[in-house]
Order: sequence, then structure tokens, then C-alpha cells
Amino acid sequence: MSGPAQGVSSGPPSGCTGARSGCKSHRRPAPARPGGVRAARRACGQPDARAAHEPGRVIHPGRVAAPQPVVGDALALGQRGDLRLTRYNRPAPVPADGVQALAEGEKNGPSDRVISDIVIPNDAPAPARAHLSFLPRALCPGWAVRSARGSAGHASLSAMHRPRSGRPASVWAHPGRCLLETEICPRPGAPRGSPPRGLAASLLRAPVFGCARMPDQAILNHAAQILAAIAADQRADTALRFYFEGHRYLQPPAKRLISHTVFVYFRWFSWLNPKDAPQKRLEHAMAMHERFLADPKSVKAETLAVRAVPAWLAAEMDLPHDYLRQLQRDPALWLRARPGQRDTLAKSLFACEPSDRAPDALRFTGVQDLFKTEQFKTGEFEIQDLASQLVGVAAAPVPGENWWDACAGEGGKTLHLCDLMKNKGVVWATDRNERRIDTLKRRAARAKLFNYRTDFWDGGSRLPTKAKFDGILLDAPCSGVGTWQRNPHARWTTTPEDVRELSVTQLALLNNLAGSLKPGGRLIYSVCTLTRSETTAVADAFAAAHPELEPLALALSPADAADPSRIFLWPHELNANGMFIAAWKKKK
Repeated sequence: MSGPAQGVSSGPPSGCTGARSGCKSHRRPAPARPGGVRAARRACGQPDARAAHEPGRVIHPGRVAAPQPVVGDALALGQRGDLRLTRYNRPAPVPADGVQALAEGEKNGPSDRVISDIVIPNDAPAPARAHLSFLPRALCPGWAVRSARGSAGHASLSAMHRPRSGRPASVWAHPGRCLLETEICPRPGAPRGSPPRGLAASLLRAPVFGCARMPDQAILNHAAQILAAIAADQRADTALRFYFEGHRYLQPPAKRLISHTVFVYFRWFSWLNPKDAPQKRLEHAMAMHERFLADPKSVKAETLAVRAVPAWLAAEMDLPHDYLRQLQRDPALWLRARPGQRDTLAKSLFACEPSDRAPDALRFTGVQDLFKTEQFKTGEFEIQDLASQLVGVAAAPVPGENWWDACAGEGGKTLHLCDLMKNKGVVWATDRNERRIDTLKRRAARAKLFNYRTDFWDGGSRLPTKAKFDGILLDAPCSGVGTWQRNPHARWTTTPEDVRELSVTQLALLNNLAGSLKPGGRLIYSVCTLTRSETTAVADAFAAAHPELEPLALALSPADAADPSRIFLWPHELNANGMFIAAWKKKK
């Protein structure tokens, strides 16, 4: 298989280069660039000392002496996955506003995926554009480039155009580091055979110039229309989904920016003048957000306590300064890998950071559409917040046990329990919404998990089964205060009356299902909120009404915890949602 070669230039795309003059099957036209055929042949000759590549080493051609000045470190070539760079050269003369490079790579592993780096100069006018030209003739017969995907490292990748074989791929990126992944696969009808191993070349050009992306005013106009469409009983994310369904011409980068603008608006809602035009308010919110991210102390914590959350919240929970600042930041995106597959998944997605709080958790830092990745389609991961993953860790089911996920919803925690039980035993999943149960079934089929059963339960005293369980998980409906970083619109729609009504529902659910525990069985109560009424107050009332249950220490609790059977998971400590977990065990 082949590896990509990369370079930077401001001129028009040239023809393929890098073919050995004696190889008829891989002969390609010489580039229409300064240096001509001689430069192309030198590029495929013996590498000089500065081009010698070792695993893990990064080559910065921008630092190599050139006849003309170049713009920063515009290129990085290194070992990624199974790709081993074998040759590198830079045709001369070098353009004044970029670097053109040619490389040859050898595929020395069974994978069909080749990953490489793009580095846009940090001092370049943002954003910049990179063109990747694939050379299919360089591949072994029967193989071609299938697609290219981009992801942000230190850069902010805003678009990725997937190419057809032999056609350029374009990446829009802000200065910094981007990762570009190319997939090489057999052509239709061609025999698979063994993976290609020969030399191949690709040419990357990254001229630096202004990005012709959607104007800021257009983004503001779209966001203003969404704000106007949000009803009193409708969430912002629901309004966004409906809007995008009616505006299918919007590309994913524009959708991300519009969604981000809407959520930022609600984070800084109390700072905005309601008399201003919607576009002006949105612009003001974005400016405040950028200033806060650059310096979180630019807004005092006392001001955040008054303006970032509703006034009634102070009576329901503590408001640590770090928690308030965390609410104003952009939320992290967490993935749950299949048990024991976290490192493998991190390498294949290449834009992930592991967590030390949960064994299978990864924080995804890229911008690619995860739902379209092959890893998602084959069930290698689920999108699940870290706090939700810790609920499964706290439950700690054992293979072969019988569990009940009483309010399963769309099945995120159900699938986690099934995975932890290694597809052995049974997890009963119930919910009052049959549409959610259908979604659970689809997710389980994709993950190839079959140790579950589904049923309808409205939360009443009439239970879906008379069976007794080794463990019951009640992830109860709640006010969702712990998700306010991810869903800032809810800060201004949730009321104290909602909290009081939900606390009554939570206690009723616990009382209804407590009798379904076996002797020695475990009961896990979790809510993604931090209010006292829905957490400790409910747990105290339930414990007082059920002396047959005793507190069960949680493995998540710190050693010096006053009550190890209960734990608060704070957003600023996890970089995730807030969560409360309590556990009991039925006496034998």
C-alpha cells in the first residue's frame, strides 16, 4: 500500500511526480513546476541527510534553507499507523509563500488506512487551504484511494471534501495542526490479494489565502432564524434539528458553526440586551465567548453566579467558582469504546484522548462526522458522556447476572451493562416511550449485543415482570441541571416547580421497584442533576422508608468520603456532565 506525500505551494496543481524512470507501470508525467524532470527524478533518488526519517520524528521543510523565504513550518511528515516514510525531497526553487514537497511511503502492515499530518503555518492568515492530490498510478494494480477524512489537532478544521480516485481533496483549516486520513481499498471487481506494499507518491499543496467560506453575517442570520423558531416548550437542539432538515443545502461545517453560535447565545444570555436585533445579540455573545475562552478570569465568578445561572439555583445547590466557569466552556465529546478496545479505537480515529476515570472512555477532539465512520457502523464505539459511563462502572455488573435498567431511554446505559456482562446474563430494559425502545434495539444490533430484553413500563406499581434481579439501575428522569454546559438553553426554561415535581416522581419510582431485588441484590440510583431536592433528599427519604436495604459503598467514591455510598460527579472535575449516584444493597 502507499503512503501520502505532502507539500505546500501557492501555484496551480501540477502533474504527478516521483516515478522512477525505469518503471513503466508507474511512469507519470513530470510536474509543470520549477525544477522539471530533474527535480522529479531527484525526489525519487537517494534522500539527503536532512530528509532521513526515523519513527516518530517530524520533518519541517519550512526550516530547511531555501533560495527564497518560506512561511513557517508548513509541513510535517511522520510515522502514522502502518505508514513508514522512506524518501523525502523538496523540489527547488521554493515558492515564496509556501513549500512544495514530495515523498514516497511504504505500507508495512495489514491495515488499509494511511494517516498523515498537515501543519498550517501558525503565522499564516487564517484560515488556509490545503490540496491533496492522490496519484492512483502509484498504487499496486487493483487498488485506489477511496476517501479522505480530516480531523482537528491544534487546528480548527472547517471542511473536508472527499475525493474520487486521482482527484484533489480540499481541507480548510485554521493555523495549527491537522490530521488527514486517507483510505485505500481495492477497486470494484479487482481481486483483493495481499495488501499493496510498494512505493507510492502523493503531492500536497497548501497555499495560504483567505477562506471563501460562509460569511459571518450569514451564520448570524441562520442562528437568528433558529432563535425565532424556538417555542416555549421546545429545546434548542430540537429547533436546530428541524431547521437543518428544512435547509439541507447547509454543509456540515456551516451546521456546526450555526449550532455553536446558538448555544453560545444561551450561555451568555443574561449579558445581552433584549432590545438589540437578534444578529447583534448573537455577535455580542460570540465576542464574549471568545474573550472568556482566552482568559476565563475576564469574567468574575461572582458575576457568573448571578448571571450565568437562574437565581433559584443557589438555594438548591452549591455553586463553586470552577463549576460556574466550566458551564461557560464548550462541552467535551466523549466516546465509549468496547471493553478492552480503547487503545485500538484511539489509533483508528486518531483524534482521541483517554480518561483515567473510566476504562473505556475517550474524549474525541476531531470534527469528522462520527456517525459516518466505519468504526461507528461496525459498533466499535458509542457516543456516551463520561459521567454516564461512570454510572455503569458504579453498577459493576458481573457476567451471568440478571439486571433491570428501569428507565432505559435509548439504551446508552443498557448497552454499557450488556458490554460489561460480556454478552452473558440478561439486562431487562424498560421505558414508557416505545420509540426510544426501538432506537435501543437498533443500537444493540449495531453493537452485536443480544443479552437484553425490552418491555414497556410507565413507572407505576404494576411492574413489567415478577422476576427478581441481581441488580437494578434507575437512571431517573430529572431536571438535567448537570447537563447545562451542553444544553445551556435549559438554564432558562427549567423552574423550581419542575425540580419539586421530578423529585416526587423519582422517589415513587424507587419505591415501586425496590421489591424486585434479590437478597444481596444491588440498587443504583443516578440522576444527571446536582440539586439537593433530586439527590440527597430523595436518597434520604428512600433509605428511611426501606430498612431492608443498606448503603453500598461505591468504588468511585474517594477514600475519605463521609458517605461512600453516594457521590457527586462535578462537571469541572470530569470535563463532562454533572451526575449524582447512590447505591444500596438488599440485606440477606
